[in-house]
Amino acid sequence: MIEPSGQDSLKKDLDLVNAKIRALEKAKNDLAGETGGFLWESPEFRRASEGKDGEEILKMLDGEAQEKKDLAARRDEILWLLGEKKKTEEARRHIKGALRELEKSNRQYYETIGRVGFQAYREGLLSGGAYDVIFSNLRTQRERANVFEVELRKNAEDQGSKGFWEKLLHRSRGVYLKSSQNLGLRNLTRSCQRAGEMLTNINGEGGLPPELEEMTADESLKAAFAPVMANLQKKQELLAEERELEAKEEGFMVKLEEGGTGKNPSRSLSELEQRMESLGASSQRLFQALGFSFWGAKEPRPEVPEFPSALSASWDSLLKEEYRLYHEKEVLDQRVVIRTLEQKRAFHEGEISRLENRLMRIRDEADSERAESERIKAEIARLTGELEALEAKG
Repeated sequence: MIEPSGQDSLKKDLDLVNAKIRALEKAKNDLAGETGGFLWESPEFRRASEGKDGEEILKMLDGEAQEKKDLAARRDEILWLLGEKKKTEEARRHIKGALRELEKSNRQYYETIGRVGFQAYREGLLSGGAYDVIFSNLRTQRERANVFEVELRKNAEDQGSKGFWEKLLHRSRGVYLKSSQNLGLRNLTRSCQRAGEMLTNINGEGGLPPELEEMTADESLKAAFAPVMANLQKKQELLAEERELEAKEEGFMVKLEEGGTGKNPSRSLSELEQRMESLGASSQRLFQALGFSFWGAKEPRPEVPEFPSALSASWDSLLKEEYRLYHEKEVLDQRVVIRTLEQKRAFHEGEISRLENRLMRIRDEADSERAESERIKAEIARLTGELEALEAKG
């Protein structure tokens, strides 16, 4: 019998050798790939390979290298375009924020300009259809505010001479009127702001109407108008910058679409990376094929100046190690065969012994059965004789 410990030891040795062989094969592939990469860049090797098998591999490598270069350039272009597009989007967001801040700043000045302008309108200093439109809503809101003010005063006066329930009713009406008045005042403020905005843009490019320019003695108007004009100028600059950025962004999108990227650049980048990765793997296999072809050439290898001596030394070392490992593996395989034969022989010997023992048992049982058969036959004969004797007496 083969001891289990011996079987386990042999299996471990064989597994270890097989692992070393796999590592060696990888080392050979890597070294062949490194060799092929050097040869691909060698002009002398290219000339020596003309008309030979290596020439076809070199051409395939050249084609893949050019395709990878084109793909990398396209990828870099897409990344650059996306980066520039993102910059323009961020700049536009900044501009929109600045415009909102300008509008917020102007709103407080628009209210002052609107109030002063409305006063001039009421005094007849500003007249004409354009001003009627500008101040129409403001005039309406002012009239409503006056109405609520009069009604509040009248409601307060009437409340003093009334009974309890009537006073309660007037008090509730007073609350309603006050709330409506506050709402009207807020609407009045917004109307002043809108009127002031329209006044500062009445001539198209910003600036007060000539009639209001004569009211320069009004310090509040001058104080409000100066920052508004500065803000309007800044607004025009920001809008011009925004239009320029929009044009740039459209240009980036056009270039992306011209390159087939369309509206899904992430997918295009992923496809480019996958293709480049596939080409890299293919090129590596071709480098290995070129290297194996070089090392395994039956005819003399072409002279390659400046060929790294370390590559030759490494290849020779790997071949020696390969021979040693495969020899060791062959010995172990033979031991496995011997062990297998020994196990089979032991099994057959055990089976033969078991069958022989069984046969012996069967034979012993047969001898015992024969003796019992003879004894029974004798007993039958004896009884038969006695029976015959009895019949003769009768």
